[in-house]
Amino acid sequence: MSRKSLSPFIASSTLVVLLAGCGKTDGPPQTASEPAAAPQEVVSAPPPVPPKPTHFYSLAEDGEYGYEQGLSEDDRKAGKVTSPLLMVRYYREKDGAHSIAMVKGAARNTYTCKEPCDFVKSKVTYNGQVVQSETMRNTEGSMIWAMMSDAMNGELKPYKARKQ
Repeated sequence: MSRKSLSPFIASSTLVVLLAGCGKTDGPPQTASEPAAAPQEVVSAPPPVPPKPTHFYSLAEDGEYGYEQGLSEDDRKAGKVTSPLLMVRYYREKDGAHSIAMVKGAARNTYTCKEPCDFVKSKVTYNGQVVQSETMRNTEGSMIWAMMSDAMNGELKPYKARKQ
């Protein structure tokens, strides 16, 4: 090979060596088979999902707890889409028995059960007089089951009458 034919080879080799040093970083050298790292996309985490409530009531207000009733077929046919909440007061736990009551004016329906609460006693009073008393099975999924479950699981605070 003559000296003239080596000149372009030397010039191009020198250029490659010079370019290889350009833009040098502290990291390992990149080769043609290793593409430059793409900028990482910042992905924000979705907002945390609020924890599922541990109680069955839908509303707590003025010491009372509201439970949603299901609609009957007749209600749906009549065009109803919701029903009023059943508002109850939790009175206390005494000797293993929990008591809750629905109060409307002079009428009061008090429900009581002892753990494991397989049966619930209901006592309806009007102006302090017992009008009706009965015992019923506490069936899982029923409204009274949800109320008593909340009472036994410590989800309800005892009712305190407001001073007027």
